[in-house]
Amino acid sequence: MKIAVVAANGRVARKVIAEALSRGHEVFAFGRHAENNTQAKDYRQKDILDLTKEDLPCFNAVVHAFGLSLIHTSEPTRQAEISYAVFRLKKKKKKNKK
Repeated sequence: MKIAVVAANGRVARKVIAEALSRGHEVFAFGRHAENNTQAKDYRQKDILDLTKEDLPCFNAVVHAFGLSLIHTSEPTRQAEISYAVFRLKKKKKKNKK
């Protein structure tokens, strides 16, 4: 199975990647920073706010390992941007269900 992991350099994401690889899955990691701190061989630096559906078409599963509580308080603007992006996605999803 081809699995994409978003926010891949986080603690939980690294464990998910290691487990998926141990089970023989192909893992592609997306991370905010240039360095790949995961076991994934395929890594792309891409901020979560810049991800589009075109980045994820060929995967069987996408693991979203991003946690809002992990944003440092020195980054309030970034927290607000991500909170808004998540809100918009949830709002779109609810509209589509109706």
